[in-house]
Amino acid sequence: MTDSVTYTVCKIAKEFTDHAMEINADTKISEINMDSLEIFEFQMKLDEIYGVEVEVNDFILCSTVQDVVNLVNVLVAKK
Repeated sequence: MTDSVTYTVCKIAKEFTDHAMEINADTKISEINMDSLEIFEFQMKLDEIYGVEVEVNDFILCSTVQDVVNLVNVLVAKK
Protein backbone atom coordinates (compact mmCIF):
# COMPACT_ATOMS: atom_id res chain seq x y z
CA MET A 1 0.00 0.00 0.00
CA THR A 2 2.91 2.35 0.64
CA ASP A 3 3.68 2.71 -3.07
CA SER A 4 0.11 3.69 -3.87
CA VAL A 5 0.05 6.10 -0.92
CA THR A 6 3.34 7.62 -2.10
CA TYR A 7 1.94 8.03 -5.61
CA THR A 8 -1.25 9.64 -4.32
CA VAL A 9 0.51 12.00 -1.89
CA CYS A 10 2.94 13.06 -4.65
CA LYS A 11 0.02 13.64 -7.01
CA ILE A 12 -1.78 15.80 -4.44
CA ALA A 13 1.41 17.74 -3.67
CA LYS A 14 1.90 18.39 -7.38
CA GLU A 15 -1.42 20.28 -7.40
CA PHE A 16 0.21 22.92 -5.18
CA THR A 17 3.32 23.46 -7.34
CA ASP A 18 4.07 25.12 -10.64
CA HIS A 19 3.69 21.62 -12.20
CA ALA A 20 7.26 21.77 -13.52
CA MET A 21 8.59 20.77 -10.11
CA GLU A 22 9.44 17.11 -9.68
CA ILE A 23 7.73 15.66 -6.59
CA ASN A 24 8.96 12.45 -4.98
CA ALA A 25 9.15 10.92 -1.50
CA ASP A 26 12.25 12.97 -0.66
CA THR A 27 10.72 16.32 -1.61
CA LYS A 28 10.66 18.67 1.33
CA ILE A 29 7.22 20.03 2.14
CA SER A 30 8.80 23.50 2.48
CA GLU A 31 9.91 23.30 -1.17
CA ILE A 32 6.28 22.99 -2.27
CA ASN A 33 5.65 26.49 -0.86
CA MET A 34 2.11 25.95 0.36
CA ASP A 35 0.33 28.68 2.28
CA SER A 36 -1.84 27.82 5.28
CA LEU A 37 -4.99 27.40 3.18
CA GLU A 38 -3.21 25.04 0.79
CA ILE A 39 -1.88 23.00 3.71
CA PHE A 40 -5.46 22.70 4.95
CA GLU A 41 -6.65 21.68 1.47
CA PHE A 42 -3.86 19.07 1.22
CA GLN A 43 -4.84 17.67 4.61
CA MET A 44 -8.54 17.56 3.67
CA LYS A 45 -7.79 15.68 0.44
CA LEU A 46 -5.91 13.06 2.45
CA ASP A 47 -8.84 12.81 4.87
CA GLU A 48 -11.27 12.32 1.99
CA ILE A 49 -9.21 9.81 0.02
CA TYR A 50 -8.12 7.62 2.92
CA GLY A 51 -11.05 8.05 5.29
CA VAL A 52 -8.81 9.18 8.13
CA GLU A 53 -8.53 12.39 10.10
CA VAL A 54 -5.13 13.93 9.54
CA GLU A 55 -4.58 16.38 12.37
CA VAL A 56 -3.12 19.72 11.30
CA ASN A 57 -0.51 19.55 14.07
CA ASP A 58 0.66 16.13 12.85
CA PHE A 59 0.73 17.27 9.22
CA ILE A 60 2.77 20.35 10.08
CA LEU A 61 5.42 18.13 11.71
CA CYS A 62 6.00 16.36 8.37
CA SER A 63 9.13 17.69 6.71
CA THR A 64 9.06 15.52 3.56
CA VAL A 65 6.50 13.85 1.34
CA GLN A 66 7.67 10.52 2.81
CA ASP A 67 6.77 11.79 6.28
CA VAL A 68 3.24 12.50 5.03
CA VAL A 69 3.09 8.99 3.52
CA ASN A 70 4.22 7.49 6.83
CA LEU A 71 1.59 9.51 8.71
CA VAL A 72 -1.17 8.35 6.37
CA ASN A 73 -0.03 4.73 6.66
CA VAL A 74 -0.12 4.91 10.47
CA LEU A 75 -3.59 6.47 10.45
CA VAL A 76 -4.95 3.93 7.97
CA ALA A 77 -3.52 1.06 10.05
CA LYS A 78 -5.36 2.40 13.11
CA LYS A 79 -8.75 2.34 11.32
